Amino acid sequence: MSVIQPTPEQLASVKFNADGLVPVIAQDVWRKGDTSGDRQFVREAYFDCDGDTLLFKVEQEGAGACHTGARTCFFSAFGDGS
Repeated sequence: MSVIQPTPEQLASVKFNADGLVPVIAQDVWRKGDTSGDRQFVREAYFDCDGDTLLFKVEQEGAGACHTGARTCFFSAFGDGS
């Protein structure tokens, strides 16, 4: 397992709110697997140009990340697709 180690400069660029939090977009990753055994591993981490949002890219291990059995919970699109 590799650890993502941000530099002090990168951490200083992240803009935490008054509660010490920053929004994170986690693609197919959150606490999972207590009963299913499915797990997700953060493999890449990015911050946006403003430093106020993070993106974590993950590797899926197991059948899926969704309680419905789907590989991801994000299988319902907005709009009519046109």
